[in-house]
Amino acid sequence: MDQQTFRTVVPISPSDTKIGHKDQILLIGSCFSEYIANRLSDHKFQVAKNPYGILYHPLAIAKSLEEIIAHKNYKATDLVYHKELWQSWNHHSDFSDLNQQDIIEKINSTITSAHKQLKTAKHLVITFGSAWAYRLKSTGELVANCHKFPNKEFEKELLSIEEITNQFIALIEQLLAFNPKLNIHFTISPVRHLRDGFRENQWSKSTLQLAVQQLQKKYNQLHYFSSYELVMDDLRDYRFYNEDMVHPSKLAVDYVWQRFSEAYFSEVTTTINKQISKIRAASRHRPFQPNAEAHQEFIQKILTQIEELTKTHQHLDFSEEKERLHNYQI
Repeated sequence: MDQQTFRTVVPISPSDTKIGHKDQILLIGSCFSEYIANRLSDHKFQVAKNPYGILYHPLAIAKSLEEIIAHKNYKATDLVYHKELWQSWNHHSDFSDLNQQDIIEKINSTITSAHKQLKTAKHLVITFGSAWAYRLKSTGELVANCHKFPNKEFEKELLSIEEITNQFIALIEQLLAFNPKLNIHFTISPVRHLRDGFRENQWSKSTLQLAVQQLQKKYNQLHYFSSYELVMDDLRDYRFYNEDMVHPSKLAVDYVWQRFSEAYFSEVTTTINKQISKIRAASRHRPFQPNAEAHQEFIQKILTQIEELTKTHQHLDFSEEKERLHNYQI
């Protein structure tokens, strides 16, 4: 039987804009962006991810990028204090801290690094997670994270297509002025935000889809990768979710990564990725007899492979693998 009898395969054409190991890549947005960022990092791509931590709704993502472009300097007045922690309404709880000065230094150093990375990046991958957002009643501002403050302090709202597109039209103009060589890729997270409700999750994802479509109609240079469609329409089965039935499983992420690779990597990049995967796997091998001559020869073989690969691809960083191998070397 034809495989189409059992499933619908989402067609994804090879992108005209390829991603290579020499390229600087910044990924920002929902937790799904972390999955792809980690796969890229594992394959030695030059990756920076979520400089404000995981962000879900588009306006929080837009605000973070605007602040990165402007090289915003956070001060004590930009923080709030709750349950012994200093926090920022614009950041994920990863940036919460007991010490006020420590969090300010962490936020500002991360912004400085992200500002430099965005200026030289060839690719920016933006992953929208949800169109639901929370507005702080006391100030009227939208927050990126509620930080477990009481629910009564916020109003929940579904962002409109117009709000998202207007904000991102302004942002895209800033991004392309800041870095004219930047390629912008949108994707929508397949993570199910069921705490918002089943219908409400569909309203949210539909809003995000339509907003991206409107942006693509205005800017021909914007790209879209179908991560949402791959999980929801291609895999389309609960066995491709973790036990929480919300986050895609490793198997699902493997499949999305495979299709991402097919779309964005050249044959040369794919070949390098295969070599890197073999080296990484070999370096993680834990021998029963590390001092045995056979294992010492194995270590030297892998170190030689690393040396040969980095001769022609000097930007690849195998310091972690070499340290691990040297620990077993005598």
